[in-house]
Parts: sequence; structure tokens; C-alpha cells
Amino acid sequence: MTAVLSDSGARSPSILRLGRDLVSAPAIVTGLGDPERRPDDDANVEIHRQPLRFAADWQLEIIRKCEQEGVTPSLVAWLNSTGLLKRCVYLSSAEPTGDLLFRYIGEPTQRYLGRKWAAEQIGKPDNAPNRNLEEGVGPQYREAIDGQAPLFNRIFIDGSRSVTYTHVLIGWRLPDDRQALLSCVDVF
Repeated sequence: MTAVLSDSGARSPSILRLGRDLVSAPAIVTGLGDPERRPDDDANVEIHRQPLRFAADWQLEIIRKCEQEGVTPSLVAWLNSTGLLKRCVYLSSAEPTGDLLFRYIGEPTQRYLGRKWAAEQIGKPDNAPNRNLEEGVGPQYREAIDGQAPLFNRIFIDGSRSVTYTHVLIGWRLPDDRQALLSCVDVF
């Protein structure tokens, strides 16, 4: 049995679940400061495309919302009202052919890369702190935007700060032809 911090559904985000609802207990968080070090620049990064049906329920709900109503300014309001925005990263370009700029960085990314790092990145180009991560995820971002279809990946980062996570990438073009991307991150 493995323990995972569950932050899904109607449950409190501070519930520690063991297995499939066998035992639930409040999780105790002792430190939310910045990590001592960033991922190694030479950390191995593996990205595996998965069928959308394997995405978490909350990730699928975001996809359904986008398919039903399109990607509009009301999406951010809905994400915020449901508490799902805090699980996402939002990027958009300032010009149609410009770099993607960080506009919002949610909790999973802040926990892994640090709150200070996240605060410093708002409004800046998406330059991951790990070269291999940037080289791996960058093409995924472009594919989601250019293909106008959601993607679901499982990512493994193996190094001094190993992590496994999934993301649903929803990319689109804004009315003025700028690029935009929503990354819905679920960390294991």
C-alpha cells in the first residue's frame, strides 16, 4: 500500500489516503518553504504520452469544461471558484509568435521549484530550471497549442530531486492570435 496526498473531489485537500479509501487521516504539513536545491541540470527526464482516459477526474473535468464552453475568460473564474486553478500553470504569449510567458504558477509547481522561483517567473518566458525538462516539455507545449487538442503525459524526473507527475496540456490561440496554454498538474 502506498500513501498519496489526495487533493481530489469534495474531500479536504489535507487528507492522507492509503490505497483506495481504506484509511483516511488528516495530513500534517511541516514545511512549505522553498526546496533546498533545484533539480539537477542533468537529471533524466522521461515523458510518456498517455490516453486522456487515464487523466485524473479533475483534469478530465477541465477538459470537458473547455470542450463545452470553449476557452474563455470565464474559464479562469470557474477554475478559481472550484479551487482547480491552484493546480494549474497558465502561460500566454505577448505576441502571436512570441515566447510563452508565465501568467500563473500553481501549488504543485511552486512546491517542487520553490515559491521564490515561481514569483520571479511571472511575466517571464518559460525557461524551465532544468535543461532536459525544458527540452522535453517545450515541444509538448507547442504540440498542444498547434494541435488545438488536449494532451496527457506522465513525466518522470530522476535526479537529486526526483518527482513523478502528470499534466494535461490544453493549448489554444487567443482572439488576437497570441498563444495560450493551461497545464493541469497532478504530482504523485
